[in-house]
Amino acid sequence: MNTQDTPIDLSLTDWNGRETYRRNTANCYIIRNEGTFQIPLVYGNAIKDNQVNIEAFYTAGIATDFQDSYGVPFNAWSSPFIKDHASAQGKVIASAELLWNDGKSKIINLSVDENFLTYDVESFSPCNALIAVKDNDGTVLWSWHLWLTDTDLTPKIITNANGIDFKVMPCNLGWNGWTTDGKPTSPYYQWGRKDPFIANEKPSKKGNILFESVKGVQNQFVSHQNPKIFYNCEKYLSWTSDEHTYFWDSKMNSYSVDQKVTKTIYDPCPIGWSIPQYDTFIVLSEGNTKVTDDGRYCTTKDGSQNLFIPFAGYRNYGSGSVYGVGGNGYCWLGAPDGEIGGHLLNLGMYGLYPQDGSDRCFGFSVRPVLAE
Repeated sequence: MNTQDTPIDLSLTDWNGRETYRRNTANCYIIRNEGTFQIPLVYGNAIKDNQVNIEAFYTAGIATDFQDSYGVPFNAWSSPFIKDHASAQGKVIASAELLWNDGKSKIINLSVDENFLTYDVESFSPCNALIAVKDNDGTVLWSWHLWLTDTDLTPKIITNANGIDFKVMPCNLGWNGWTTDGKPTSPYYQWGRKDPFIANEKPSKKGNILFESVKGVQNQFVSHQNPKIFYNCEKYLSWTSDEHTYFWDSKMNSYSVDQKVTKTIYDPCPIGWSIPQYDTFIVLSEGNTKVTDDGRYCTTKDGSQNLFIPFAGYRNYGSGSVYGVGGNGYCWLGAPDGEIGGHLLNLGMYGLYPQDGSDRCFGFSVRPVLAE
């Protein structure tokens, strides 16, 4: 194991764990072995190739108002560093916390300074975890998904009906197979949020996932402060009262959805990957899809490639509980569906809808594509 004097900076490695020497930040970091690791205290995807990635939190000509955890909107001059936003409120970064861990790997010795969150991974085994930093008042300033996996993430190439190749991750984000009792291991996401929700648990008052139904206004920054809460904003059938189109695509200023995704600070995918665009999975509607014998995967053949979609079910907006495991698979797309919906891939035993739509308050899987 590395000592704390020589931690591995995950923002200086790619999704294969290879050293890159060019800093890129994300909301999800992939870990493949034991060791001591650190991540820079930056808002999501706000650093790209050693530069401030302004497009991740602001796009000129579009009325974006991405918010930090104090509810302050970002602008073109905003700092990507969390310490600067805390300082503007008279606060400091004070602590780090493991919010949940769904496996047997030990994530311990969390420590924090102004610039980095450092921690140890012991007795490595595949799992997902969520870690956070807090200010001196205990407010969560940001949180990150740690995906400990030994899965080969070499992308699968699918060609859509327009002749465009997409390099798709061979599994859902956070996927580590099935449990021994047939439950999925990959977490769920509400459309436009950066944080995963743990698989296979019911919401409880003191557990790893909470559920809250909100009747009034629910601003996006509240979700940053409460990454374990699965929200249902009853008035809007969303998790938020904000009706923006660009939560996962900073240039999405209309419902003209056939466009390449520009990652935002809220995109939940690891370094080098992004949420898929609207037309990524059109090829799945062309009659070359079948359901495998175990009823959990659909297999799509495109040349020599196969794309597997697990029937991982979903989290229901009305209760936060998981349904549909073994019967349906859902993967969010980056494009909105109206002011309170998002587009998604929806497939199951009796139907396949590569550009379906649903309310943002549902929890579905995410299937990243290489962001080139």
